[in-house]
Amino acid sequence: MSRHRRSFRAPGIASALLALVVAALGCSSLPDGSGRPGLRAPSFLRSAPPPAWELPPPVPEDRPVVDATRLHRRTLDNGLTIVMLVDRRLPAVDFGVIVRRGAAIVPVEESGLAAFTAELMGRGAGTRTALELAEVVDALGASLGTGSSWDSTSVSVGGLSRDEATLFEVLADVVLRPRFDEDEAGRVRGEILAGLERAREDPRTLASWSFAEALYAGHRFGIPASGRPETVAALDAAAARRFHGEVFVPSNA
Repeated sequence: MSRHRRSFRAPGIASALLALVVAALGCSSLPDGSGRPGLRAPSFLRSAPPPAWELPPPVPEDRPVVDATRLHRRTLDNGLTIVMLVDRRLPAVDFGVIVRRGAAIVPVEESGLAAFTAELMGRGAGTRTALELAEVVDALGASLGTGSSWDSTSVSVGGLSRDEATLFEVLADVVLRPRFDEDEAGRVRGEILAGLERAREDPRTLASWSFAEALYAGHRFGIPASGRPETVAALDAAAARRFHGEVFVPSNA
């Protein structure tokens, strides 16, 4: 016996399905150019808004960035300005001190001193050496950061609210009682020099340095904030201690 496979062609079914789809999409007729009714786009396509880049920009809102009821300010008798933002949605706390001086006030011959001092402040403070300071921060799962820019130098700590007392103690030590150990100063100096050497391999960095030097010839802004190898090589703990004493004062924070 032989078996035969039958195939069916049902063009009428396909046409019926197409008609149902067109009806479901709400298509209506339009002249197609010959005067006879034709098809046009579904209503939801015809009412689609124009692309975002063709729309006018939204009107900016004139309102505070932070809810004023959660932001508190106070100036102490010694001139220190305190700004506190209260947000209890997370069990976390952040403390920071920022002073209004940075690399811009450093003489050309001491270029890099602000960055050198900020880094060295986090390498031991109070009774804790660099290793002990890192251990207490790591044990809390917290963070400690120091840094400087052209116009500011800062120290910050952050962690869980339950560790608030210890975090504030760490912040106070780093801001008020940095150790400035000479051996740590040597390590920081070496790290900055290595970073400057690596930066010389980046064409974009070299181009920005050359542009600044041409634009601010003979001025502090003509030299990178991190300094030059010859100026960084001369920095030591005594220089960092002096810079710290000049900028970390209450009325400047």
